[in-house]
Amino acid sequence: MKKHLLALALISGAFVSCTDDSYDLDNISNDFRIGVNEYLPIAHSSVNLKDLLDEFKTEYIDEDEDGKLFFVFDTTTTINIKPFEINIDEGTFDIASDIEIEGSSIPNTFTNTFEFPIELGIDEEDGSGKIEKIHIKEGRFEFKIETNNFDADALVLSIDEIPGIKGTTRSTESKDGGLLYVVDDCWIEFPEDGKLNARCRVSVSDTYNGPVPVTGGNLNVSIVCKKTSITYYSIYGSLKSLDAQNDYTNFNIDLFEENLDFDLKVLDPKLTISAKTNAGMPIDCTFRGFVGKHSSKKSSKKDSVVATFKNNADTFNIAMNYAKKEHDVVPAFHEEFDKVHGSLDKIFSYLPDSVTVRSAFKVNADSGSYFLLDSTFLDVNINARIPLHVGSGSYLTINDTI
Repeated sequence: MKKHLLALALISGAFVSCTDDSYDLDNISNDFRIGVNEYLPIAHSSVNLKDLLDEFKTEYIDEDEDGKLFFVFDTTTTINIKPFEINIDEGTFDIASDIEIEGSSIPNTFTNTFEFPIELGIDEEDGSGKIEKIHIKEGRFEFKIETNNFDADALVLSIDEIPGIKGTTRSTESKDGGLLYVVDDCWIEFPEDGKLNARCRVSVSDTYNGPVPVTGGNLNVSIVCKKTSITYYSIYGSLKSLDAQNDYTNFNIDLFEENLDFDLKVLDPKLTISAKTNAGMPIDCTFRGFVGKHSSKKSSKKDSVVATFKNNADTFNIAMNYAKKEHDVVPAFHEEFDKVHGSLDKIFSYLPDSVTVRSAFKVNADSGSYFLLDSTFLDVNINARIPLHVGSGSYLTINDTI
């Protein structure tokens, strides 16, 4: 702080009086006492607006075209929307009726083709919806033959084709007595019923010598598709989140020096929240409150103040705009808050050390054709602008030492 200490003005005086000849001036003691009952300032200082502003962190102070001064706080944060978990659902397809039996054995020349449905679904803990097509990063399809009438290793399963998978790099390998079918960087387009029909071939292994004996009366043979998850780049269709994704964006207000004692009644503060996004699907945004917190010695017994919105509502909902094409980034929303919509006068008159914006996001597409990326994001900018204009009852005391 700039301290302006004026030079101390020493007091000197000249005494002029009438002389009473009756006093013996040679007999006056050299010891005397002067009693002073007045308090006189030994120094004074002048404080102008520039000195006052130096008591604050000036990097937060802005001046508009009219010369008005504002405290300005600005922060930008990126919110990543969590991707949905997409599963290959577990399925069992009975093929016993198509297995050739001679006597009580399966001939070692047996071979047959089958089609069985594969279903891709959204994890129930994530939400629900309809998938039209999906750009897969990696998908792992696990198949196995199960039976309790003969040695399952005697039959060999191979995948000829999974219609709807396009532009794929595929590989197959054995896993736990079954087949692992891996697809990378491919598109899957789904029919209206949402099911893929895998075309496969089942035959007796070349390493099996002679017919395969079958025990028991009824033949039990099934192709089993195990439940696995896949990762994706983008997904088209309509999806709905089950639960909202919460976010807490905090910006610190390291504005005040500790040698200030003040109580400011802030007038007409503004707070603007805007966002841009690459989401291609409707997302609902809910603001659940602005919270001003205090942790310094200037705080009162209350440690926070929570704002309300229009009509004293505790929350405020925004339907966001969304992109129409992949790789586009578009304005999602722009909302302004003030003392009526957000009760910002209460927040900033509380002189908080930080303000937290509590928000929640929920993918909400009931129907239609949209897209969602695994890298869906919102870039959210929060800008607070508080005029350097205070109301009645405000005071500012600068504590200094001389």
